[in-house]
Amino acid sequence: MIHSSNILKFIVTILLLTFTISTQSQEINVVDKKGTINTVNNNNVYTSATDPNTPTPVAVENDIWFDTSTTPNTIKVWDGTTWLSLANNFWSLTGNAGTNSTTNFLGTSDTQDLALRTNNIEAMRINQTNQYVGLGIAGATSPLHISRDLADGVGIIRVQGTEPDINFNDTDGGFNTFTFENAGVAKFAFGRRNTDAFYITRNDGTWHDETFNILNNNGHVGLNTDAPTERLDVNGKLRVRDISTVTTNNNILTATATGVVEKKELIAAETDNQITTGANGGVYLGPTVFVGSFIINGPGGGSATFTQDITGLPFQPSQITFTAHANIESANIDNDNGVGNNNAWINNSFGTMNGFVRDTGAPFTQQVIYVGGHGNSINDISRYASNSNCIGIRYGSQNGDDLGKITASLNTFLSNGFRLNVAYSLGTIGSTARRNDVLNESLLVIYTAYK
Repeated sequence: MIHSSNILKFIVTILLLTFTISTQSQEINVVDKKGTINTVNNNNVYTSATDPNTPTPVAVENDIWFDTSTTPNTIKVWDGTTWLSLANNFWSLTGNAGTNSTTNFLGTSDTQDLALRTNNIEAMRINQTNQYVGLGIAGATSPLHISRDLADGVGIIRVQGTEPDINFNDTDGGFNTFTFENAGVAKFAFGRRNTDAFYITRNDGTWHDETFNILNNNGHVGLNTDAPTERLDVNGKLRVRDISTVTTNNNILTATATGVVEKKELIAAETDNQITTGANGGVYLGPTVFVGSFIINGPGGGSATFTQDITGLPFQPSQITFTAHANIESANIDNDNGVGNNNAWINNSFGTMNGFVRDTGAPFTQQVIYVGGHGNSINDISRYASNSNCIGIRYGSQNGDDLGKITASLNTFLSNGFRLNVAYSLGTIGSTARRNDVLNESLLVIYTAYK
């Protein structure tokens, strides 16, 4: 058996789905559970996809319309002039549609801060006076003020992404800075200060005590100066704790009168330079003077001209001085002329010569002088000078006659010595044998070579 109340519910449901339901608004008396009589309004409730006031207005103030033309359905209230959507007066948990950013907003319309909480703990507050935003702090003192005690290694801000840039746009050409404080006192900052430059400063309030500065217009880096004039401008002393040791280096760093550091060649390029690079890359001044001796051996009956190399020097000389004495023919002598007293020929001749040669480019600058006499008697002297030779002995008789000459000029400077062009000149008096005596004469020469 179907109960009559169930039939009534079914009929009401069908009518709600197919027709507009209208309940006349009026004041009625009702009795509550305590038996008290109360007066309440009984408004009309409409359910339809079209405006109940179309085509003929039927709604009265505070009537309710369930607008089924939207999904989900919209609940609207008649204010006597228009239908007001209840959805327009709150923010939905799933978002709102049809809002206007000019007139719709989330916030307060009075002089109260806006606070957001999680777990009933305030996480963010927007100040109603200056709109400063505080995260973790109620009294923000900057447009964005973050306050949070964090463990070491946990950043208070993390920027993450494929290109996580942070851009600062100073619209009035002033400061773009990061400032670091300790207990509210500024300690140092870095950023941009009125000019196209990056700097790090102690930030003592003057903003002109940059400890590090990079000028954008030329890339100059300044340490303890805000006006660097070189790629690296250090206003103060420079200390380098570790410098690599090199074994081959010909450059050093020097400073100009204004402190500009420049790289200089350690070893000058001039060919007459006495300084070289040592085995460890340092400056090395090796031997610059060398003293030695050599013997020009008489050719006998052979050629009267030849070349002779003098080697074994620790450097290539640039100038040499020579000293020799007539009839000093070996390194060890301790006797007389060996031909007897009052001998009139070459073995009894004596004298001293001095000469030099200097590398001034070919032809070389050279000179020799000689003066001597004879053991037989001294009626006259023997003299010789030449700017074409650096060695020259003129053996003279007691009358100063030419008994023969030994001369030498520089052929070239060698890397470890020098080469001489040696010439023997025959005497001008006596028999042929006496004139040829000079070819059997040797000459010990002592020299001093200079690098």
